[in-house]
Amino acid sequence: MSALKIALLGPPEVHHLNRRLTFCERKVLALLAYLAAEGGMHERQKLTRLLWPERDMAHGRTALRIHLLHLRHMLEEDTSLECESHLLITNNTLGLDLASGIDLDLHALETAWRLVRVLPAPETVHGEVRRALIAQLDRAAALYRGSFLQDFTLRETLDYDNWVGMQQGYWYQHIEQVFDWLSQLQSAEGEIEQAIATVERWRCFDPLNDGISLRLMQLQFVIGNRIAALKTYETYEEALMTELSAKPSRKLVVLAEVLRNASPPRGAHSGAGRCTTTARPLLNVPFVGRGAEVSRLMTLYEQASSGHPQVALLEGEAGIGKTRLAAAFLGWVKAQGAEVLEGRAFQTSQRLSYQPLIEALRTRLEQEPDLRQWLGDPWLAELSRLLPDLRERYPDLPPLTINGAFASSRLFEALARLSQALASQAPLLLFADDIQWADAATLDEFQYLARYWREHKTPAMVLLSRRIETREMEPEMSEWLASLSSIISLTHLDLGPLSAQDTRQIVRELTDTDGVHPSLPGDTRDKSGCYNQPSSQPVQTPGSGICPERFAAWLFAETKGQPFYLNALLQMLLERGVLVPRLIAGSGWVFEPQPSILEATPPNNMLPSEVREMIQRRLARLSSPARTLLAAGAVLEQDFTFEQLCQVAQLAPQEGLAALDEALQGLLLHESRHQGEGRRVSYHFSHDKIREVVYTAAGDARRRVFHSRAYGPGARGHPHRSISLPRARQRIGSSYVSVEYDGKR
Repeated sequence: MSALKIALLGPPEVHHLNRRLTFCERKVLALLAYLAAEGGMHERQKLTRLLWPERDMAHGRTALRIHLLHLRHMLEEDTSLECESHLLITNNTLGLDLASGIDLDLHALETAWRLVRVLPAPETVHGEVRRALIAQLDRAAALYRGSFLQDFTLRETLDYDNWVGMQQGYWYQHIEQVFDWLSQLQSAEGEIEQAIATVERWRCFDPLNDGISLRLMQLQFVIGNRIAALKTYETYEEALMTELSAKPSRKLVVLAEVLRNASPPRGAHSGAGRCTTTARPLLNVPFVGRGAEVSRLMTLYEQASSGHPQVALLEGEAGIGKTRLAAAFLGWVKAQGAEVLEGRAFQTSQRLSYQPLIEALRTRLEQEPDLRQWLGDPWLAELSRLLPDLRERYPDLPPLTINGAFASSRLFEALARLSQALASQAPLLLFADDIQWADAATLDEFQYLARYWREHKTPAMVLLSRRIETREMEPEMSEWLASLSSIISLTHLDLGPLSAQDTRQIVRELTDTDGVHPSLPGDTRDKSGCYNQPSSQPVQTPGSGICPERFAAWLFAETKGQPFYLNALLQMLLERGVLVPRLIAGSGWVFEPQPSILEATPPNNMLPSEVREMIQRRLARLSSPARTLLAAGAVLEQDFTFEQLCQVAQLAPQEGLAALDEALQGLLLHESRHQGEGRRVSYHFSHDKIREVVYTAAGDARRRVFHSRAYGPGARGHPHRSISLPRARQRIGSSYVSVEYDGKR
């Protein structure tokens, strides 16, 4: 541990041998701070003029010697020959030996600052290097307690005060870059809460900085906390008006407007808490759990805006939340003033040519009064291949090219020139949803645009979404993506289910009443959102609802965080009256889960119809042997082997292999490899809801036969298995969820 610790970032503090020093003479501390910050050796004459400008040289040097003696005494350098000397003293010069075991906060900040200075950009740092850099920057940021020598002044020392002012600007520039990099790296690492904490600390030191408030609002928007983001805006707007009589930038104003319109309000209110709406409550599930992905998209957009075009691909199964993630990101991009074009490919009997591009362009071009300011007539004529309405607006357009191959190249060029014209006004973002259903011509056009944008340094970005329906990507799509990545920067973002923590956050936001619940005698609410009551009373929320924490655990157990299942189940509970809406004066609609949710309920009755239909559509694509094999798996529950499947389904090995490959390729089953038990391979359903639908679809007769084969006398199935439906009895909190098996509880 260092013998001498000097902290100058903030109110100055000095510790020597684990003891904090108290300076009776302020100029003794001023002298030490100057020697520590400047380093090197300094002439006594210069130090005298700096600290005692009102005295003549003789009296000034005498004062310097006296203060130097006090400093040596405080550092115990004049009483112990064994103590390491930190001061460097000659007849004409003074200095501080910074290599003599001195811990100086300025050094840590300088080291961190120099480190980020040699790196090109935060987005170029990945993996372990990024995590190590986050740790180092975080340590440096923690040392910054305020401006250099904050609240420390001397009398009649104009030069010294000017030096302090320059040092304050110098070190704030350093910490500004450290905070900037740290928040970006934390965001890229998915540590959004930590990034928010970093930016909030940064804002404390510079509350009138427009960019800091914008960064904080963006991060709060990423995690779906619109209330906090709007509060940030209002606080900044008030401070700016109070201090500078100014207004926030356009970016901040637009982002605040996007946040206000991001979701329907819980209820409309007027007067002193009087509700004026009688409309049916709208269950708007909060947008959570996608902080890392939105943050990464924001970073890619910033790169694209600076002339480095990007392509981002969102991938995930149906209902995983790709479109909602894209919508949240597009809302943020629009708040930045970008030009946004949105289109979608459709699943039809034959691929529709250029469908995403037609949909994206039609609405936008209809809004433009004069397209000739962007493109000449020959190129407008080529665009009329996709949008015949253009010939109605401009009847004098030249005729189209007849040659097929040549016509395609001219159409590609027309679209590229149009995109360049749009991007010259504002950065361009083109979103194409469900790209897996796009035709070859659309994919070729995206490749052409990528090459054109790269060559022209166009500030443009393409956001694509692709539904994953099979374990292996189609060869054509795989080849196209490989070719695209060789032309332009391509980023894959794979979406998975929400976590248990994300589910708890959703429940907290839906059940939160901002403290307006009527209180019960003796109630205190714990950190989980539950109410602690005397043991003689049942645990419940105010009113008749159950503890939000228990409801969140039940909800996650039912849905495993699959967003589509989760949204559909909440809506079904609302319709059935077991998720009860309550209108709170001054707050709006909140939703109370009732205890009946945790009571005995047959599982299929808890499956929303739209979820069941989506699963049934996936099952309908399978062959008969594959459906039979899945029915056998549903009877065997989870962790079954190939041999057990074939035995229960009575499939020959070759037929069973083909059926198993079909189920695995369709992502209905997953494979598990066990290190023990001779590296045994087993299989399980990708989601409990799929197993439930398969079990129900098998029918009563087939289920009984399969149960007999699996668990009856002489069966070669697992000897210790018990016959039960999925989640036959599952404990959640202090309640049980029971299900029925063929009418028996």
